[in-house]
Amino acid sequence: MNANTSVDNVAQDIVCGKKLAGVTSNKYHVFLASILNSWLKPFTPTSDLNAFLNQSSQIPLDTWIASIQQISKIDDINLLCAIFYLKKIIISRKDLPFSKLNVHRLFLVSVIVASKFLDDITYKNKDWQKIGGRWFSINEINTMEIEFLVTMDFRLRITSHDLVELIMEYTKLVPSGCSFGSLVNMLYSQDEEEKKVLGKDDESINTLKEKDGLVVQKCASTSCTTQITLDPTIIPSNSNLPPASFSL
Repeated sequence: MNANTSVDNVAQDIVCGKKLAGVTSNKYHVFLASILNSWLKPFTPTSDLNAFLNQSSQIPLDTWIASIQQISKIDDINLLCAIFYLKKIIISRKDLPFSKLNVHRLFLVSVIVASKFLDDITYKNKDWQKIGGRWFSINEINTMEIEFLVTMDFRLRITSHDLVELIMEYTKLVPSGCSFGSLVNMLYSQDEEEKKVLGKDDESINTLKEKDGLVVQKCASTSCTTQITLDPTIIPSNSNLPPASFSL
């Protein structure tokens, strides 16, 4: 993946939604958007929340998902993992105002975390800012990523079975005339091959990778949860937290 070339060339045309009309979503994007929409809670706009409003909130979710995938070239499993992470957060944080106001940023940061965990080669946050249409500053993305990881308790482990169950749980939302049988079969195949964590090899011991200040450490034990250590140099002080907190 040539991050700089792919992001700069494609994102240039989609920055700030100028050409989002040219982004075509497919039925998979519609399916994932339907799952997100099913989780949305009502909210009452107030003057205190005006700082969180920008035009990204007006972008249809299927278009938002499609644009992220079109620019970043991430695969379908990354998107599904992002949905899985969000579901875990919604379950653990019932107080989270998951609404039209913050669903776009929540999905973006979930994709960022999924990509950094699953892919050997991924983007830096300055590139993710472009992928996200520059709706959020790099500092905002950094802060949202940290909040997301803390809320997840840094537990990013996902099995193929987890993703199959997720698809099956929302089969009623699958668009008419559409089937994700090939994706499900592929996930089942990975289960049969006992691939315990998508995108990573648990045989590698003490493999360290630095990604935007996040140090990912793999363990050989099947019971070991991947641990992510925050580089304190990227954690902003409480007095300087940007306004786009993912939890609002």
